[in-house]
Amino acid sequence: MSRLLLLIGMMGLLPLLRAAPVLDDQVKAAVIYKVMLFTHWQSPREPGAELVLCVIGRDEVAAALPDLEGRSVGERRLVVRNVNSPSALAECDAAYFAGTERERLSESPELAHAEGLMTVADCGLGLCASGAVLSLAVEDGRPVFALDRGRAERRGLAFSAQVLRLARPVPSP
Repeated sequence: MSRLLLLIGMMGLLPLLRAAPVLDDQVKAAVIYKVMLFTHWQSPREPGAELVLCVIGRDEVAAALPDLEGRSVGERRLVVRNVNSPSALAECDAAYFAGTERERLSESPELAHAEGLMTVADCGLGLCASGAVLSLAVEDGRPVFALDRGRAERRGLAFSAQVLRLARPVPSP
């Protein structure tokens, strides 16, 4: 319980939880944003360039992501784009795979060595082996997340120690 409270406090989610009832999907979108705040892209596209979060498919979390547009991630402005396929991810810094699109994470050759791309998947209830760098879930009514550090390192991504302490282990396939 104290770990959850630390996560909520660190990620600035407490105001969301005190407001009107918040949907899990809105909290998951907020977790994606907060993890991006604590992520270092070793090869940013251009200094000061926009940070592009691409969305493949539709679900409730995907519907909540456009609300993040325009926020700052370090010195970069967040832009949210809808794309149709993994082949369109070349201009993306992060990519959320909605619902059944999550299967494309392991099937797509474009993603095998996608340098600088943080892939994100929603596992629903309970963490899963999604093939994403960041996996989201709800366990016992609470938002949780896992980070695949090996995959992240291969893609040139690094996370702050704060985020790594809060992340769950990546489930085995």
